[in-house]
Amino acid sequence: MGAAITVVTKQQMDDTASLDVNDIFRYELGTEGSTTYTPDVRNGNRPDGVFESIAGGNIGGALTASTNATANRVRGLGSPSFALNYYQTLPQIPFDSYNTASVEINRGPNSMLFGMGSPAGIVNQSTAQAQLNKNNAQVQIRVDDRGSERASFSFNKSLIDGKLAIYGALLYNDQQFERKPSYDITRRQYGAITYKPFKKTTLRATIEGYDNDNRRPNTLSPIDGVSEWRNATLPNGKFVGMPVYDARTHKFVSLATGEEISMLVGSPNSYMADTLRNYIEQREDFDGTKWNADKTQYNGISIFSGNAISDVNSILYVPGMATYNARTIMQVSNGNLQRWFQPLGGNRPATGHWNEPAATRYPFSTTAGDANYVYDNQAWTDIYDWWQVENSPYSMSIDEPYFGQKLYPGVTDRSIYDWKKVNLLTMNFGSQRNTNYNVEIEQEIVSGLLHFNAGWFRQDFDSLQSYTVGQLNTTTLRVDTNMYNSDGTPNPFFGQPYVQDDAAIDRIENSATVDQYRAMLAYTPDFTKNSNWTRWLGRHQIMGLASYLDHEQTGLRRRLSYGYGSTEGEYRYTSNPTVAGWKRQSGNGSTIRRHFYLSDIAGGPSAGSVTQASGGLDASVLTAPIAVYDYAQNQFKEVDMTMIWNVSETDTGMSARKLTSYSAGWTGYLWEDRIITTAGIRRDINRTRNTATKPADIAQVDWDKMYFSDGYYQYGEVFKHWNDWSRLSGVTNTVGAVVKPFLNWESIAKRSGGSLFWEFVENLGFSYNKSDNFDAPDSTYVDPFGTVLPKPQGEGKDYGVQFSLFKNKLFARVNWFESNNDNVPYNGALERLIYHIDTTAYRGWLEHIYMLNDGGDPSTTDWTNPWTVGKSNTDPDKVRAMQQWVGEKWGLNDYDYYRHLGGIVRGTTSAKAKGVEVSVNYNPLPNWTIKATASKVTTTNTNINKEYEEWFALRKPVWDAARAMDFLNATGLATLNRLGGINSYIVSDNPSSEARGDIEVFWNSVNFRDANNATTITQNSNVGWTTVENYYKAVLVPNAILQKDMEGQQAMGQRKYNFTLVTNYAFDRGLLKGWAVGGAQRWTDKAIIGYYGKSSGNNGTTLDISDINRPIYDDATWYTDLWISYTHKILNDKVRMKLQLNVADLFQDGELKPMRADWLGRPYAYRIIDSRQFILTATFDF
Repeated sequence: MGAAITVVTKQQMDDTASLDVNDIFRYELGTEGSTTYTPDVRNGNRPDGVFESIAGGNIGGALTASTNATANRVRGLGSPSFALNYYQTLPQIPFDSYNTASVEINRGPNSMLFGMGSPAGIVNQSTAQAQLNKNNAQVQIRVDDRGSERASFSFNKSLIDGKLAIYGALLYNDQQFERKPSYDITRRQYGAITYKPFKKTTLRATIEGYDNDNRRPNTLSPIDGVSEWRNATLPNGKFVGMPVYDARTHKFVSLATGEEISMLVGSPNSYMADTLRNYIEQREDFDGTKWNADKTQYNGISIFSGNAISDVNSILYVPGMATYNARTIMQVSNGNLQRWFQPLGGNRPATGHWNEPAATRYPFSTTAGDANYVYDNQAWTDIYDWWQVENSPYSMSIDEPYFGQKLYPGVTDRSIYDWKKVNLLTMNFGSQRNTNYNVEIEQEIVSGLLHFNAGWFRQDFDSLQSYTVGQLNTTTLRVDTNMYNSDGTPNPFFGQPYVQDDAAIDRIENSATVDQYRAMLAYTPDFTKNSNWTRWLGRHQIMGLASYLDHEQTGLRRRLSYGYGSTEGEYRYTSNPTVAGWKRQSGNGSTIRRHFYLSDIAGGPSAGSVTQASGGLDASVLTAPIAVYDYAQNQFKEVDMTMIWNVSETDTGMSARKLTSYSAGWTGYLWEDRIITTAGIRRDINRTRNTATKPADIAQVDWDKMYFSDGYYQYGEVFKHWNDWSRLSGVTNTVGAVVKPFLNWESIAKRSGGSLFWEFVENLGFSYNKSDNFDAPDSTYVDPFGTVLPKPQGEGKDYGVQFSLFKNKLFARVNWFESNNDNVPYNGALERLIYHIDTTAYRGWLEHIYMLNDGGDPSTTDWTNPWTVGKSNTDPDKVRAMQQWVGEKWGLNDYDYYRHLGGIVRGTTSAKAKGVEVSVNYNPLPNWTIKATASKVTTTNTNINKEYEEWFALRKPVWDAARAMDFLNATGLATLNRLGGINSYIVSDNPSSEARGDIEVFWNSVNFRDANNATTITQNSNVGWTTVENYYKAVLVPNAILQKDMEGQQAMGQRKYNFTLVTNYAFDRGLLKGWAVGGAQRWTDKAIIGYYGKSSGNNGTTLDISDINRPIYDDATWYTDLWISYTHKILNDKVRMKLQLNVADLFQDGELKPMRADWLGRPYAYRIIDSRQFILTATFDF
């Protein structure tokens, strides 16, 4: 055939100890698997590193996890589609060799197989079937040097000769890894039956159960926050390594030098304020001319609150340090919750009933002059000013010559983290369950001429994905720098490294049911047997096929939330249950932060070194006490709370897909097989829909009343409402031919027997294939304008030359190809634009203005409650009026515009691949096989997120023109003037008088609360979100730069040239009879891991775009695999025993391999390459 297809036999899989597609892809043309390939996915919330897609993870809002099963690609275009006996299958379920007959790899699109599928290619697993009149069985046991244990059993039993047979297989596979503790445990059961009631009728049925539990280790080195901490240096060059905080004295101290570095006091109203001023004036670098009049600012920067230690221009700056006071913190070590506490600094707990007024609901006030003002009570001040600090990488915030997200390097020092031994991600885990059902009927209608086949295939799939660390931000190794706990006792984790899951902590439950039906009629006329002129019409295979696919999928995003607890605990941490439509997922600091500690050594010179794994918290429900402070009783106490994985309305939903396909294909063998042609046409009609979100004509407050009961989201009721069907259809074609012009010519055939040249001429062939397909998504995707995205599609062209020699012992083919993958749904910067800048920032800014216009006073506590859904004093009429006004002023005429577009908002991207492939198969002897392949592939990215550019061009002028004076009425303006003015007004949640609200110009706005009572952009933000513009630069700009850089770039990590040689020799005589030896030599070219930067001129001379003419490469790599086996019959020749030892990557001792580099050429992301692997397999056939 003209198509680029490779068939991988079970024998090759056995020789190379290949179990799944990633193992196979090590040796095949144009393919890359997870053993040598790392998907280049930048992390979600801020693109601060590479996403851990092999160990498993849900990036951003994805409800389908990226796992090892899909960490592969073909021709650089992407992961292929997968099929089982040519039925489409869910890609999350990997195939396994235990019941595999063969694997077929089709590179590029092929509408003869699937009109809908990945343009990268299609990988099909042909499974073992029950064979009539055959009785055999096999037991196989496999172990390796990682501690893996694998056992399988299979059998074929003929029950009625020529009529009935069964086949069964069982598998247990406990895959272990170098970094421990970790595992990937799979249990499978497979059964097949073949029944032939009549001579021309065959019935087949199979069933397979799949059960997987995994806790795979990290494959990437974490961002190195430890070295940053150990090497802490002030902007003036002074070394202050290993800074830590003593909350008792308010002082920062360098463990490396022993000297005091800084001091932290929260407010000028604290009794400690003068102590801080005296501390500053006694410093060697003090300059009295830099004080402001009331000594609250030094060098123009407030000396109070957390910003004083995190602002690089502050005299109190501590490298990498910031305060933290929001969510409660769980400290986890050795797989157990060791302590759960509420950070005290700047935290104002609610301890009274939800319906009480603020004066009694809260134990103190942050407003000067009130009777219970916190700073009038020294004991309260000590608690309110007891800060929790955290360290983060910081060095690139000082004189870094490039623009955008700072990319800190991964750990490379094994004294900090031994990436050969310790699994950092023991808290991440997943599980999957699936059952496959298949029934087929084959009927020969006219012997040798007309055949009918029909079948049904079903998959029932369920999964739990709990990949919380690295979900939104790249896994970062940090150090606990707090010397004392919140209650003043020594912190047992002081100086220990940890990783954390922060922001939203989500588990994903996914289920899918897929039913497929197909019917095929094949007509196979053969005219070559005729004696008249019609024999020149050749022989043919003409096929017609109709199929139908029904796919329904449910995704539940379960967010770790406060469920219930003691009365005081619920007052502090849950929403008001007396309000109709209240939500458990939106309480006071509705979720938590978990620190997973990785050492048993506290403090000292070795502080920060990883010595052990942390373990995890797997429970679905966790009840424990939270250490808090009781201001009324002036004492520390504990309140019991229970955390649950509560279904969140965010992204939770169902999708449905119905695919109807009709196809016709023809294969013709003409001119005595000198011309073999293929042609096919296919029509696919794909319909998709999603469950509906809140309609535009229902206010959020009313929606919540309908679909939240006792705080729980009633998703089952919501799932009864669906959007309209979205329809995509297309016609795809395949045309191909193989021409052997000199075949079956008598004059040439006579010469070919004794001449290699004429044998070459006789078997010389030329091939051509052109095919296209489209890969319609499972859900409906739209652009920001509400237009359904164009169908993802691809086209491939292959041109080849082939020949065979040595009486067909050698077959060689050279294939030139061009493939493209167009209109792939792509997120990138678009999500940041619409949800972060346009919604969180701009819509939130408009909400703030409306609330001012409607009488709100931002200097008072809980002032947003009338407009905040779910509060005891929420006013539904005010909520509706606000949302209508905001929707109009927003410029989109719908408060929930993005939720009402009828689908998931995405952009698109495309890729093009071009190259040449060479394959040679040579069997010089029946017992000696040689396979060699070589390829050259170049894949480039094109048309990156053009939908983003179009929407950005529409929305950016709106943001640029936004001025509060254009929206404020007299009431709102009067309130602002009374509180200090439009650009400096008092806000209730800032104890420092230096932190005030500013909404005059949208881009400069800060400290404004939205209608959810949230303030994302604050003056003291420890992530740099200190104005809307800085928020824009931190959250959106890096993603926009990243996607712009991708345009025209070669696919990251792609190796242009590849070579593989695989051979196996079995001794069939003499003293070595029964022994076999083999091996593989693989070479991969250097890969692009980044580009040097250059200046576009838009940001001065700083580097802000990639220079695609200056790529950065890693090194070319050799891989050597060896194996040796011994086969012998035992037990009176009744059992055939085979013992085989494989050594994969023989010369590899384990290393870190750079996989991404920044604009200065510095590697920042590293793939952990495991050392050589020894595999011992024992197979018994009987």
